[in-house]
Amino acid sequence: TLTLSRNGLGDSGARRLSDCLPRCLALQAVSLAHNGIGSGGVQSIAECLPHCLALEMIDLANNDVDVDGATVLCATLPRAPVLQTVDLSHNQVHVGNDIQCLVHNQTISATRVEAHSDGNVVLHRS
Repeated sequence: TLTLSRNGLGDSGARRLSDCLPRCLALQAVSLAHNGIGSGGVQSIAECLPHCLALEMIDLANNDVDVDGATVLCATLPRAPVLQTVDLSHNQVHVGNDIQCLVHNQTISATRVEAHSDGNVVLHRS
C-alpha cells in the first residue's frame, strides 16, 4: 500500500506519480485522497492504470475530480483487469446525472456503483 494522502500533489504531482506507478510491480493499493487532483491529474493516472498489474484499489476521495475526469478514469477500467475499487467520494462526481451518464454510455458497465448518503460514489468491479 502506498499512502500519499494530504500531500498537496495536485495535477502536476499526479502526473509525475503516474510515471512511477507502473514500476511498482507488487503495489496493490494507492491512497491519493485530499491532494487537490483534478481532471488533468486523473487523466495521467488513468493512462497508467492498465500497466499497474497488481493494483486492486485506488483512493481518489476528497479531490477535485469532475465528471470529465471520472469518465476518462472509468474508460480505462476494462484495460485494468485487477483494479477492483475506485473511490471517488467527496469529489465533483455525484450520484444522479453524472453516474447515470457514465452507466448509460456503458463506460462502467462492469462496475457496481456504491452510492453514499453524501451523494458521492465508489466504483466497484462486479
